[in-house]
Amino acid sequence: MSELDGRQYSSQDKIAIIFLILLFAAVALRTAWLCDDAFISFRVVDNFVNGYGLVWNIGERVQVFTNPLWVLVISLLYYFTSEIYFTSIFLSILLTIISLIIISFRISGSLLAVILAITVLTLSKSFTDYTTSGLENPLTYLLITLFYWQFLKSRNVFEDFLKLCLIASLMSLNRMDTVLFCIPALTYSFLKMPWKKGIYAALIGFSPFIVWELFALIYYGFALPNTFYAKLQNGVPASELIVQGIVYYLDSLNLDPITLLMIGFGIVTALYSRRNKAIFLAAGLVLYLLYIVRIGGDFMSGRFFAVPILGSVMLFVESGYIRHHRHFFICLVIFLLVGISAPRSPLFSDKRYGLDLKEAPTAQGIVDERAFYYRKTGLLLVGLRNGFKDHSWYQAGQNFAESGSKLRELYSVGLFGFAAGPQVHIIDLHGLCDPLLSRLPTQFLGQWRIGHFGRISPRGYSESILSSKNVIQDELLSKYYGKLIKLTTGDIFSGDRLSEIWNFNIGRYDHLIQGYINNPLKIDYREISVPKARGTTWDDKSNVVLGPKGLMVFLDSLSYSKLIEISVDNNDVYRIQLLNDSIIVFQGLLEAIIIPEGGLRIDTIVVNSSAASAGYNIIAIQAGDGDDKFSVGHVKIID
Repeated sequence: MSELDGRQYSSQDKIAIIFLILLFAAVALRTAWLCDDAFISFRVVDNFVNGYGLVWNIGERVQVFTNPLWVLVISLLYYFTSEIYFTSIFLSILLTIISLIIISFRISGSLLAVILAITVLTLSKSFTDYTTSGLENPLTYLLITLFYWQFLKSRNVFEDFLKLCLIASLMSLNRMDTVLFCIPALTYSFLKMPWKKGIYAALIGFSPFIVWELFALIYYGFALPNTFYAKLQNGVPASELIVQGIVYYLDSLNLDPITLLMIGFGIVTALYSRRNKAIFLAAGLVLYLLYIVRIGGDFMSGRFFAVPILGSVMLFVESGYIRHHRHFFICLVIFLLVGISAPRSPLFSDKRYGLDLKEAPTAQGIVDERAFYYRKTGLLLVGLRNGFKDHSWYQAGQNFAESGSKLRELYSVGLFGFAAGPQVHIIDLHGLCDPLLSRLPTQFLGQWRIGHFGRISPRGYSESILSSKNVIQDELLSKYYGKLIKLTTGDIFSGDRLSEIWNFNIGRYDHLIQGYINNPLKIDYREISVPKARGTTWDDKSNVVLGPKGLMVFLDSLSYSKLIEISVDNNDVYRIQLLNDSIIVFQGLLEAIIIPEGGLRIDTIVVNSSAASAGYNIIAIQAGDGDDKFSVGHVKIID
């Protein structure tokens, strides 16, 4: 028996370990919940099982999920249960328990280390919160546990490297960025064997991921999920994201200090051991932790630290550092004090969790997601009665479907979309589920929220979807969309579509998006001359939301009027120019004025005599300072 095939525990030791695992399971049940983002995947699962394909909106092929393996596993169970709430929660807890069993009986070096490890994981808010939630974390827990176990006992032969590549492939298939945990260890193993055999093993081992990527490329038109474009190509400067990533660490340190303490402790333990395998696994943890900073973390407090703490725990228990009672008690006391004293320790969580917390995003956009959703999706609170169906977003989705309406634009799409069903087309204004909006930069560069990069639906976009005709008003964007729908709705194996897949993936049409971004929106005067009431919401469907380059209103003929009425969002500054073809004849500034009711205010632009005498046929409006919610309701020339 190798060192990593587990140690011989006495019967009393086994009973103690099983008791601790059951204690963790009890805490996991008490904290069990589902989040809105999980229902993005669940809507795809429901569509897939009911024969509509792996899609968010029927008839539109878009990979809206980042977790193909999790979607496929849930789909298999959902096919038999026809129920998503208990199916996802109990599968998640089962997978996590299996991970703990492997750590306890195959990776750990001692009973004392197991006791400390399970205690830390039970007290970790990040780990317990995302043991459920409906996201793919529990399957990642199991896969990374198998990877660590296989790597630590590996003899650096072909078969062992093949197994490592297979597990890493499944991790990538479950969530692509988790392969970062594996890269240093895979590199170490590859360099320990003949390079031809290593390449052969890697190709075979990564074949599940390669097959999926080929499928995604042909079926969806893109190898990467749609969320890659929506979240990572958002137009936000890298420096701002890095600062946000550091804030994400500070948030976790405040709410869940035991998690970062254990992560640091596990990495230091590996380095202190001076054993190559432990060091390379620790390097994978560090690589992922740096990645968290680079992408700005997440809006879900602690989510991205759930897998790193499990990896650190495995490094710690395998190190053999806790072999003496003195070391054990010192570490246990430290971790107990840190874990129990945390403001929202899982150990004290009950069915009232979140009810007394007026949870909202912080100024940095990070939120305790379980506190926000538990009151409506928590297992102990509502799960045993009505699951998630009491949530107002779910009920809104049901009501919308019953109304007979066919299209809805909104931001929080998960629960709403799952309830609305396949007959309702949902445009996700964060771009996660939308093929066109995901490729546009966020509209709100000054007020973005991490993970929520809002977009503005272009004029004519919703009409295009409803009518199945491309009536997007901007010429460049219309041309881009005309190409894009060949990928998302065209005959999968047509030669024209396959050609367009190549064109999109080499960036042949990127200039159309860039041109749309850089050019002002152009509108005919008649489209925007109908007066709007004071107080109309800034994002009313009939308003024009201004992009970075503003708006140009084209008149039918030269105007010599000295008065122009305009309605704009009330708390922003706007720059006005009047042009006679390409010649600027007037420039003005609308200062920010706050009105009590909010929304649009109505201003009058007074044109000076020289400009009025010269005449103008273009009215240009650009956003100045403000809250990034710039819009124009109407522009009307007063004769």
